[in-house]
Amino acid sequence: MSYKAFVFACFFIALGVPLAVVSANYIINPYEIFNHHLFLKGINHNQRYEKIQYLKTHHAKYNSYLIGSSKVGFISPSLIESYIPQSHFYNAWASSANILDAQIFVDYLIASHFDVKNLYILIDIERNVYLTDYRIINDAQRMWHYEIAHKDKNAFFTLYLTSFFPKAIWTKLKHFNKPLEQFEDIHTGTWGYTLRKAQREANLALYIQNEPTFHKNIESSIKTLNELETFTKSLDSIFNHCQTLHINCIFVTSPTYYKEANSTTQEVKEQMLKAIADSIPSGFWHFSYKNTITIDEKNYYESTHHIEEIDSLMLARIFHDTKVQIPNDFGIFITKENFAASLEKMRAIEAKYK
Repeated sequence: MSYKAFVFACFFIALGVPLAVVSANYIINPYEIFNHHLFLKGINHNQRYEKIQYLKTHHAKYNSYLIGSSKVGFISPSLIESYIPQSHFYNAWASSANILDAQIFVDYLIASHFDVKNLYILIDIERNVYLTDYRIINDAQRMWHYEIAHKDKNAFFTLYLTSFFPKAIWTKLKHFNKPLEQFEDIHTGTWGYTLRKAQREANLALYIQNEPTFHKNIESSIKTLNELETFTKSLDSIFNHCQTLHINCIFVTSPTYYKEANSTTQEVKEQMLKAIADSIPSGFWHFSYKNTITIDEKNYYESTHHIEEIDSLMLARIFHDTKVQIPNDFGIFITKENFAASLEKMRAIEAKYK
């Protein structure tokens, strides 16, 4: 190779590779950050950016919010609205969201002077043992909107243009012109499984047999709670907003599949429950323990996400809907005053499933 050819090759690589990365990221849009329709929508979304951007121009349509991880994302706004007159809910779930994310989002609503009448906040016990602050982590699918993270707008979009996302790009390409396995609706905020739902309906027994997460035995690896102070501060902040601004706040724990819940020791779980009871003296609904629902694979798509019908049971329990049949052992209302008695009740229920 001649010297000129070598220089040209080096120049082509130095310029061509970055240009190819930028072009692929913009056109394929693996995390749906760029507002164009050059490529079909995929399954990877950054809800912490997308929903803030949406609410900036559509917040007047809503006065209530469902907040939490993807576990709360199946709840249709119309379902909870049927229990709370004159409410207009938006499902503001975000991937892997923890209580710090909930605080950040509530702070944003208040600081932006949005109309907030009701908050339904789902606390995922296992998700909150380690609290990741997604304002400072460069996680392409989970980093917060640049305004919330106080980042430069141009730097934010440059990261999505210039970073290499092979897995996300491949995921989008392999679904090209095929039905998506799941959906996200920006107008309601909800998401859901399409393929898994169809497979369950076709043959539930076979689905359960073939779902690998149902057949893993998980040992208790989380034995200490290192983030208790941050966890408590976030709870206190949200509750103070609710009290000061007269917001109707409903706090619930997610009904975690029992094998998944085994990742955390009973001691750590009870520490977290005590922290919630102390920070939310008005009380919260607890569903995250062994009971009729959480020990049965029929109630889950996989070990992380329960089916939509379980949300209906939770809401029926919370709002004392006598028209809905609910297992007697599903749901305990815990307050600071009844904490010891509630703990005994929970332990007695769990003892039946050992």
